[in-house]
Amino acid sequence: FNGQTMDALLLLKHFKLKEKCGIEVTEAKAKVLMDSISIQIPDFIINTAASHVAAKGYFDFAAISSPSDGSFNAELLGEIGKKDITLFTTALPHEFIRLYPDAPITIAINANGNIDSLELNKAEVALADAFKIKAVGDATLLTDSVKRNANVRITADTKNLDFIKPLLEDSVSGKFAIPPMSIEGNLSMKGTLYDTDIRLQESNGHILAKASLDTEGLKYNMALDIDSLLLSNFLPKDSLRYVSFSANGEGRGIDVFDKQTKLHLTAELMDLGYRK
Repeated sequence: FNGQTMDALLLLKHFKLKEKCGIEVTEAKAKVLMDSISIQIPDFIINTAASHVAAKGYFDFAAISSPSDGSFNAELLGEIGKKDITLFTTALPHEFIRLYPDAPITIAINANGNIDSLELNKAEVALADAFKIKAVGDATLLTDSVKRNANVRITADTKNLDFIKPLLEDSVSGKFAIPPMSIEGNLSMKGTLYDTDIRLQESNGHILAKASLDTEGLKYNMALDIDSLLLSNFLPKDSLRYVSFSANGEGRGIDVFDKQTKLHLTAELMDLGYRK
């Protein structure tokens, strides 16, 4: 550490930890440099017997002031093994732990920019044979309530999620199924207006959901379209087979005692199939 130039260096060459609760860090290394204008982390690693996490990045202190001439960059890569995850799930049902896939959750994140222009280049979380979620996005002028703009695009694919069922009530888990699905969504913000557009695909059926909210005046609208959704894939023991349904709504305000509050809804059931 240099008190005149405000330079500091932290160097962690070797670290191990073993706790009675089961947490065991087999290796940890880090290098952190700081001066009066920035923090740099060129190397940060934590390993356990089942997991590995690595990160690096830099951060200019000017990156959080607007207008900004500073920037930041952050990158995280990791694999979190089942052994480490179960250390924090002891309060959950034993069946959840038993059915949880014997594979690591993989994580990859990369972002850069500043408070005026932010880029989410990659955000991915995956569990083999269970799910994979990806997101990218960007944002500008986040501190300006009028000019701010942001967009996040999300895709997800699911496979076998049966390990989630033990978390449900017994009266529900025996009747409920979670089939493979794909999801695409877009979330956006422009000033005081928030929009979302989500599509869920399951077999030959789909759900389309759109909604928007203007926080200035609390104006909102929504639309839902369900086409040929196989309810039997979600409720295999129920007599319902498939459904096609649509609904639209718009309104203003949420206080039911306010005379300015308005809500208009329309709905149509086009098709509903039963097992014979």
